[in-house]
Amino acid sequence: MRTFGKWTLAIGLLVMGVSGVRSEEPTKKKIIAEEGAVELMLLRQESVQSELKLTKDQVEKIDTFSDGQWKKLQEIHKTGGDKAHAEFEELGKANRKFVHDTLKPEQHKRLVQIGLQVAGLIWVLDPHVSKELAITEAQKAKITELHKAAHKEVEEVIHSADKSKRTEKMADLRKVHRKQLLEVLTDDQKAKWKELAGEPFKGQFHFAELDAEKGK
Repeated sequence: MRTFGKWTLAIGLLVMGVSGVRSEEPTKKKIIAEEGAVELMLLRQESVQSELKLTKDQVEKIDTFSDGQWKKLQEIHKTGGDKAHAEFEELGKANRKFVHDTLKPEQHKRLVQIGLQVAGLIWVLDPHVSKELAITEAQKAKITELHKAAHKEVEEVIHSADKSKRTEKMADLRKVHRKQLLEVLTDDQKAKWKELAGEPFKGQFHFAELDAEKGK
């Protein structure tokens, strides 16, 4: 697999390297756009590809599309302002459409389950998931607040001078943020979340490519 560190800044969490547009003020709309980016980034991880049993053709399509989206993202960042925000939203829509069109139904279902497990602070605000869990407005506000805090925590790990334990630290943060999410949910919502998330995903995420990208 080719390196794709620029997109995998926070693959096991909620914070995407692609979310630089207005990242200081996450909103429900922006978080949903990030969900599409998370799906795409998850698909670049070998552990996820193995779990979903992706074909060689599917992997090649994902690589090609992802590289193209990264180039578009760079151009969007040059634009800035409201136009950039609108273009970022369109990029997110394109990500989600590509994933839906490229994966088989059972593959997409499992990808969503993995996403729920590793990026729950985004996924629970998806309209479908939010409806399934009966998330209240107060809960949405709290989850958005947690998402913002998680963003800062992940960036600190990413930009830390000590890269030796980055993967371990990111895994620890995923556990912390999952615990925070579950604390917001009621017992009934937790049971429903567990049902939606499916069997535990045991694959590993790797971030070594980040340093390779920075060295270019």
